[in-house]
Amino acid sequence: MPLSILQANVLRLTLRFERAGAYADPSYVTLRLKKPDGSELSPAPVPVRTELGIWQWEFDTAGQPAGTWTYRAEGDGLVDAATEGTFVVTQSAFAQ
Repeated sequence: MPLSILQANVLRLTLRFERAGAYADPSYVTLRLKKPDGSELSPAPVPVRTELGIWQWEFDTAGQPAGTWTYRAEGDGLVDAATEGTFVVTQSAFAQ
């Protein structure tokens, strides 16, 4: 079951990169977000390094459409890795 978040909240996800069993930094990290209608969000949030091998990104769902979103995060260079996932933005029962 995908992660669910109410509109107007901030989603924060953490990416962990390893090489040979130890945390390591990719040369760069990119993120792509696909909206429920299939189009890509541009610009996408920029992942930020918080410590060796740990990167976070935040996405403010305020003003964004409800539905299932898809993300793809990629690390390239020293650590080549990718992950994909989904999350659901739900509309508040109290939204106007």
